[in-house]
Amino acid sequence: MLKLAGLVATMVLFASHAAAQPDRASLVKQLDSLAGSGVVENRTAGLVATVVRGTDTLLLKSYGRADVEWNRT
Repeated sequence: MLKLAGLVATMVLFASHAAAQPDRASLVKQLDSLAGSGVVENRTAGLVATVVRGTDTLLLKSYGRADVEWNRT
């Protein structure tokens, strides 16, 4: 649970730091990569990430496996 809280805090800080970047597509790609890294590196079975800047939803996506036992995505 603490690792998840750390990831969320990291994403919030990353989003606020990257908010000055004019290229929205690049920012969304970076956020997607950061959020999905835990699943790709087998540190977690799954998670849901949401990043909002003002009224703009930059990222709203789930990552992980539908069935961990059978390794189905």
